[in-house]
Amino acid sequence: MRFRSLLVLFICLAIIPFGGRSFAQVLYGSVVGEVTDPSGATVPNVTVTITDKATGQSRTATSDSSG
Repeated sequence: MRFRSLLVLFICLAIIPFGGRSFAQVLYGSVVGEVTDPSGATVPNVTVTITDKATGQSRTATSDSSG
């Protein structure tokens, strides 16, 4: 009987950390891609700005030599 009680307690303590908020989204993300012209060729040294519509925050980056 004591073993069963300890087992139930252990299982409950193991499950608690995984409830609700433990599976929240990450704080940062990433955007990956290539800048191309209408013919499909990559374009180097292009300034790209990404804006979060919800917060108005924006990030700017420049494409490398491979577009």
